[in-house]
Amino acid sequence: MTVACGLFALLGCRVLVGRHRATVKYVGPVSGQEGTWLGLEWDDASRGKHDGEVEGTKYFQCSRPGAGSFVRAEKVNTRGSSVLEALLSRYSNKCGELGLPDVQEEELYVHTVRQRRVHIQVVGADKITSQQSQTQCLTSARLVGAGISHVVGVLDLQADVRYLSLHCLLVAGITHPGYLGSAPEN
Repeated sequence: MTVACGLFALLGCRVLVGRHRATVKYVGPVSGQEGTWLGLEWDDASRGKHDGEVEGTKYFQCSRPGAGSFVRAEKVNTRGSSVLEALLSRYSNKCGELGLPDVQEEELYVHTVRQRRVHIQVVGADKITSQQSQTQCLTSARLVGAGISHVVGVLDLQADVRYLSLHCLLVAGITHPGYLGSAPEN
């Protein structure tokens, strides 16, 4: 079986499957299955089904027991987004936090003490949306779970963003994302 050469470049890469993050540990065929498979080690180990071994064949090694599983290559988001793409998407209301669609006004509610839903209306939502969509004016941004896989162009942001929350990155090896731009002030 021939595996597309580009897929081998994914080994060690961080990817998204739906909203779940994982690291690619294996690319290729799986005995008894058709097509190309990616062996993943999930960030959330409870999503896993094995340690990289299936029916006596060891395909890859997980750093945590039971954190691995196989997913068809076409089900995996291998691209991610840049910080700039995520910022524009999030603050122009193309998507909400964690990459989910923004909540519609008729879906906004609070629970009462007796666990009843009471619908709420956000006053001034249009004004807030309009202000936030002017990304060049943002001084802080929250891009949690935005699927950021590369940080090229962070310094090219047309904004004076001083606080940038980047939890749940797909970028491997960044331990202090707060230092992506300039050094912290003393």
